[in-house]
Amino acid sequence: YASICCYPTKMETFGCYAVIACVFYMFFFSRRRLFHHWMLLCLIVAFLFIGVFFRPSLSPTLYIYNLRGENAVHAVLSSERSYMFTTANKISDSVFYYIRRDFWKRKDLADPIVCDSFYKDDFVFRVGPLFNVAGKRIVMCGKHDWAQKPETPLPIDILYVQGDCPVSSDLSLFFQPKLVVLDAHLSDMLRQKIYRQSEKLGWNLYDIRESGALEMPL
Repeated sequence: YASICCYPTKMETFGCYAVIACVFYMFFFSRRRLFHHWMLLCLIVAFLFIGVFFRPSLSPTLYIYNLRGENAVHAVLSSERSYMFTTANKISDSVFYYIRRDFWKRKDLADPIVCDSFYKDDFVFRVGPLFNVAGKRIVMCGKHDWAQKPETPLPIDILYVQGDCPVSSDLSLFFQPKLVVLDAHLSDMLRQKIYRQSEKLGWNLYDIRESGALEMPL
């Protein structure tokens, strides 16, 4: 069987109810007022048409999803172009099924470009866990991302600490982030450690377990 998914905005939903109300409303008045009611109905339909076919364009936005068994950062530059950074370097149909059906289609997004460990084009640059998109420097920090300690901590915009990050890690030795994002599946021990460290160093903190998926402008 086939199905059609429709994701109306609040204005479109209100307009549909208004059209139904006007149709019923006209049956309770004399014919002298019928012309005015039809004019009102036409205006509502016109506003609905404008709302459906002239929706505002998407502004560049970064999403860090709350997923089970996968870490994913989604950089949306427009409805036609977006980039996905995952630990598996692919989009699993089972993991992303509901996001694709309920979120990407509602936003009218094309499937994103999946960036592997070494990727570069006119909009995005990625080397391992570090990538740059729309001028934002982001690091996905997990168990395989630790190299030799740098001389000075690396200034970055977002540090996304994944669930498999080692508990013994001292993030301040490697990074100087503007925002630390904690994965929902991070261990309680490491979560509390990062909370204390962020408070001490003045880092901004976002906890996906408590606040849900992150959405922020690029």
